[in-house]
Amino acid sequence: MAVVAAAEIELDKPIDDLFARFVDYTTWDSWMPKSFRPVRGPARALQVGDRVAVRMGPGLLTPLSVLRVRDNREICWRGGIPGLIVGEHSFFFDDLGEGRTRIRSEEPFRGLLPSLGPLGRAIEREASNAGKDMLEGFRQYVGA
Repeated sequence: MAVVAAAEIELDKPIDDLFARFVDYTTWDSWMPKSFRPVRGPARALQVGDRVAVRMGPGLLTPLSVLRVRDNREICWRGGIPGLIVGEHSFFFDDLGEGRTRIRSEEPFRGLLPSLGPLGRAIEREASNAGKDMLEGFRQYVGA
């Protein structure tokens, strides 16, 4: 059974500007929360096939693979330990018109750990909070 972490925000900024700034890996250090610190990646906007490394929590270095980049629509990466826990984290960008944009964070988790009832619910809760922290950090970064 998969659990799905989710969060969303609406910003008073145009979608093309927000998407370009979100996928620019060189800026992640300016807005990603301390629980998800960029360590290694390209000095440009992320592209399909890129591999990046982030430090999650107090010291866990986690490699991520970029699976999808659909301009002004979605960026998705995958990370985890196959069989134990794997997440595919997508950020969806929706043009609301009049220069407003909704960004939704969705991360389904699969594997043994998410299927363990109370542990799965804890993973879902913590990952939803992490998604909220990422979106709030991005909101502050873009000044919206």
